[in-house]
Amino acid sequence: MPDGSPVGVPGRSRTGTVRVLPGGKEAADEIFARLVEIGDVEEAGRYPGRYVSLGGEERAGLRGSSLSGEPTIDVRISYVPEITKIKFE
Repeated sequence: MPDGSPVGVPGRSRTGTVRVLPGGKEAADEIFARLVEIGDVEEAGRYPGRYVSLGGEERAGLRGSSLSGEPTIDVRISYVPEITKIKFE
């Protein structure tokens, strides 16, 4: 949330917590790589992608595609409740 505002533009969701950014797979990989630098890669279990622990219950996971098609970073960060998914068109 640069400058206190959520990244990207609002995406389609009932909760209003999905954000959309341009750049596709390359942009998703770049942002996820930044998260890996500050966290610890974990065994994803049943999660269909790569997963990183950011401390405590804070986590983020990168899926190469979602039901809507685009790469998606799923976010579970308590101090950023405004965002649960970032999709990359």
